[in-house]
Amino acid sequence: IIVGADTFRVWGFRAADDLIRNANLPVLGMGEGGFKLFGELDLNLADFQTSRGEATSVRPVKQSIFWDGFQPPLVDGVHECFVKSKHISIQLEDATDTVLPIATADGRDRHSLLIVEKPHYFFWGFDGTPDQMTKTGRELLCWACYYTVAAKQNPDRAFMSLDEVQRRRKADND
Repeated sequence: IIVGADTFRVWGFRAADDLIRNANLPVLGMGEGGFKLFGELDLNLADFQTSRGEATSVRPVKQSIFWDGFQPPLVDGVHECFVKSKHISIQLEDATDTVLPIATADGRDRHSLLIVEKPHYFFWGFDGTPDQMTKTGRELLCWACYYTVAAKQNPDRAFMSLDEVQRRRKADND
């Protein structure tokens, strides 16, 4: 399920919230609409402080398995995703047992624009529209959809660190 940034007025209506909650499907929540829904679903990531502003790029959290296999190269340590976009970032000091940062706002290490919560909720902090996305941003959104579905299918791997996955690969090959 993909929840658009412009859907924030819908959430808080019990029937709509319950429909998503009871579907037991992976959810990618975008911008303000996604954040509002996640709050209505009582997800932990909605409990953290937020920051709003404009952002166009993300800086990957190096230990996030999310980046394993993502092809576009970094430019100066970031992926440029939008030519223009408002955003909402979640201020997270460190990963918790259920909430893991995937990417931060460039220059703001504790402000996560991409963040995931167990079992299969992905927050995409941008409000920008598809016509404001770069080629890398479009690829990143597709990758986020893939990861969100994979989190439901293989939750153990989806929430491992990159080091844990590499250790398992090495052990499997030995």
